Amino acid sequence: MTEAVAAGRTAVVAHPDSALTARGELALQSLVGLVEAGWRVVLALRSPGPLGEAARAAGADVAVLDFSALRTASGPASAVAEALSEPGAAGRPIADLLRRVRPDVVYVTSARLPLWIVHARLLRLPVVVHVHDPEGAASRRVRGAIARTIGADGVVVVGSEASRAGLLGAAPGLADRAVVVHSSCVHPPLIRPARERLEGRLHLLAAGDDQAGLAVAVNALGLLLGRGLDVDLEVRCGSGHEPDRWTALRARADVLGLGDRVAFHALEAESWEAIADADMVLLPSGAHGSRTDIAVQALVSGRPVAVSETGSVTETITGFASAIPVPPGDAPALAAAVERVATTWTAFRRMAAATAPMAMRQYSAVAYRRAMVSELTRAARSAERRAS
Repeated sequence: MTEAVAAGRTAVVAHPDSALTARGELALQSLVGLVEAGWRVVLALRSPGPLGEAARAAGADVAVLDFSALRTASGPASAVAEALSEPGAAGRPIADLLRRVRPDVVYVTSARLPLWIVHARLLRLPVVVHVHDPEGAASRRVRGAIARTIGADGVVVVGSEASRAGLLGAAPGLADRAVVVHSSCVHPPLIRPARERLEGRLHLLAAGDDQAGLAVAVNALGLLLGRGLDVDLEVRCGSGHEPDRWTALRARADVLGLGDRVAFHALEAESWEAIADADMVLLPSGAHGSRTDIAVQALVSGRPVAVSETGSVTETITGFASAIPVPPGDAPALAAAVERVATTWTAFRRMAAATAPMAMRQYSAVAYRRAMVSELTRAARSAERRAS
């Protein structure tokens, strides 16, 4: 350990998964920012994996221990509230690690980890909790319970003003401690430009975790083919989705007679190659918001994108002329957006290429790291002032 790090602060970062998913990448970027700022960082995971390996390579310590993570932060609400109010013996490994490390701040990267919030507060450690979409759509009871538990020095990080408004609706007392930090991406050194002319088949990419939203894309494909457009669709579902989760989507494609015009694949944290192969990216949604990380990657890649107007992704595309907002669950509107791009391809291609550098700046990993380090430092300093 260097003298600079030994003289600096310490953070424990708790994350529910060991894979380098989109949220795993955000956790890694926060961790990298802390290490670069001279912090000692201990990443707590439930199992070894790519995220732990990347964290060690970045200069962090990694602790693998037994702790529970809720499957979702939005339900059932009673499970979250109970975990927050009655930590029990299940959190003993968490408490042991926190006592041993005595961090200046505990960064809980997901609302799926309520036990970390509880045990940090029991030990009078400041907590920063990251509430992602659709975690931000959790019930008022869940949001209120998290707000009451994080304490006077705690900070809640959300990905959009819409998420912040929802949080404050349940916990107005968090007004000065609920902050918006937009998602980021680490873009590859070489971005493949979109093709100049739409010669041959138009290739669409639909990506997300929302089955209802992806079904909208499948229905839109049926409409486009019915209108005589030469188009195909690649559907990429989140990497946590088993193949049988696609059964309903495949069945719908069969009913529409789409045949080989639609293909299904897993969606990884970084989708650069899939986006580079696409002419246009579709981010449809049903009840939940679309994936902001994929929207950012599409903008950075210079691809036109159609996005359902739900959640934080609406804010993500604001100011980008190559992004078309459509009503959620509306297959005809999504199909119309594709037709608009196809019939005015040159203009959309130019707009997408012209705004890609703006997306790189606005959603850079460097800006994200700085914002997260600032909030973690704020929580630590607040606790220090109260203790003095």
